[in-house]
Amino acid sequence: MRLQSAGRGNRQVFLRKHEDRVSCVSFSEDGALIATASGDKSAILWDARTGSFSKRLEGHSFWVNSACFSPNNELALTASWDST
Repeated sequence: MRLQSAGRGNRQVFLRKHEDRVSCVSFSEDGALIATASGDKSAILWDARTGSFSKRLEGHSFWVNSACFSPNNELALTASWDST
């Protein structure tokens, strides 16, 4: 995945930690974090400002097809093809 500046400049950061296709990308309400969901059975949280890896969320037994944040950014919710 690429994190690119939407404004002026050519800032570009590659987010590389997933071992399979990414199925979902979402920003936290405050824009500080990015959550990505993947076919590698995990979701990853990233620092949106720097693009650096923050945390891997694991536990699903099949593809993770979505990931999002609670309105207060205290929780991350993932959904998977494993029905959880």
